[in-house]
Amino acid sequence: MKAHAATSSIGSATVIVAMLEKTGTLKIASVGDCGLKVIRKGQVMFSTCPQEHYFDCPYQLSSEAIGQTSQDALVCTVNLMEGDMIVSGSDGFFDNIFDQEILGVINESLGTDEAAKALAELARKHSVDVTFDSPYSMEARSRVRNKYILPVILSLFTSFFNSFAKKCMISHISFRLLTCRVLMFLGGRSYLELS
Repeated sequence: MKAHAATSSIGSATVIVAMLEKTGTLKIASVGDCGLKVIRKGQVMFSTCPQEHYFDCPYQLSSEAIGQTSQDALVCTVNLMEGDMIVSGSDGFFDNIFDQEILGVINESLGTDEAAKALAELARKHSVDVTFDSPYSMEARSRVRNKYILPVILSLFTSFFNSFAKKCMISHISFRLLTCRVLMFLGGRSYLELS
């Protein structure tokens, strides 16, 4: 809190802070979409949740009065056990790597340094691979599809088929939307692939 209050530079950032107590309790405070996962016996047993105003607009600490403050932090505790591994990172890391990939790298690695380097490299590779269907792209499609695209597409299909049926005196037309994927969302336009 003192460091945040003393900041005069213009800008903002998401943050996660974790402190391990002598008792084995991990105390975590986060603002925004940085993340932390606790891996136990090959499974993700704890994961922080991102704080967002809406998709891709995370809470941020800011030197300006418009941002969030440390009072907005999500605070939680986890009782750690011997052998637990902690993976923490920014949204740039977790947006580009799946939990199963994290677990796979940790299980294959010889130590924490090797695992950290391998995880960072895998997330970097995914971030520049335009064909990789990342956690971020899947979430974006899900949110866009559920809130905006399907109702429009369904109403367009309904309007089209209803007018077609009236003109051709067809009493019943059935259709099914099998898949809808947002390929890109650029400059306010969605480019869709329907199949």
